[in-house]
Amino acid sequence: KERMEKTIRSINQMVKDDVIADYAVGGAMALVFYSEPAVTFDLDVFDFLTGQTSIILNLEKIYDYCRSRGHKIEKEHIILGGIPVQFLPAYNLLVQEAVTQAVTKKVGKTPVRVVSLEHLMAIGLQTGRAKDLGRVMQLFEEKKYHVDKLEKILRQHGLLTAWRKIASKK
Repeated sequence: KERMEKTIRSINQMVKDDVIADYAVGGAMALVFYSEPAVTFDLDVFDFLTGQTSIILNLEKIYDYCRSRGHKIEKEHIILGGIPVQFLPAYNLLVQEAVTQAVTKKVGKTPVRVVSLEHLMAIGLQTGRAKDLGRVMQLFEEKKYHVDKLEKILRQHGLLTAWRKIASKK
């Protein structure tokens, strides 16, 4: 928990230092805030890059910032607080919406922006990978989500058919 809090503080500092404009924790680590933890070795951070004017996304500003502060880089991960973090630019409208509508949770005393449960489910449906669909099914069975909010998101992003396939398996 202490390592995660240190990691989140580093990410929050990146916002304060205008390296990233906004962020939300997604992927398996976001699941921890809503359900049983999933096995994962990294923290996925969906982000908006500051000063990005090109259609080609360049993460070098993030890597340069982290290198200058002594953070280790391992392939696509930056080690923050001992945890591998992968920064993923908000790559489509669903993920952009998930970042802008992220909810604030806490790790210890540190605030962290996290993708809402409903957006997490929609992103899992959209990616369609077996592990993501398994998490969506888990969340579906736990019924902790807001049905109306989820259906609005799914409708808006053309995911109702995928959702019905998941829901019909129950």
